[in-house]
Amino acid sequence: MGAALLIEPLYRAEGMELENESIGTLLAQRDETAFEQMFKTHFKRLHAYAFTILRDEIQAEEMVQQVFFKLWERNENLSLTGSISSYLYRAVHNESLNYIKHQKVRSNHQLNVAYSMKNEVEHPAKKIIAGELEKKIHTALNEFRSNAALFFK
Repeated sequence: MGAALLIEPLYRAEGMELENESIGTLLAQRDETAFEQMFKTHFKRLHAYAFTILRDEIQAEEMVQQVFFKLWERNENLSLTGSISSYLYRAVHNESLNYIKHQKVRSNHQLNVAYSMKNEVEHPAKKIIAGELEKKIHTALNEFRSNAALFFK
């Protein structure tokens, strides 16, 4: 009941959004009601924004949840200079781009591993084939020499 009384006067009349200074204070105090209100207010729009970047519903949801998780975990270090909405959109944008970069690195690594494994598999086979070819060449040269010696006799 005490937390609800604290939060009521902190909302703006027109948008029912917490003021930035109040949000920072309430997050630092780990006010779950304020955090939940902020989550409910921004989640759908942030999810839609993340989806425009990622084109994946599940990953978009993950990115938004990750942003809110980090916001809750790092609330003591939070310093809002602009609007909370701008902060959240920028955080979702950065989280989404980091995810895309990570996926590219992961994909490139998988390609490199597959390529190196292919080369390792081919390399011993090539050595075996080269060894067999060398033996056949030596056998053919020995036969040629013996046939040549018979021919010239």
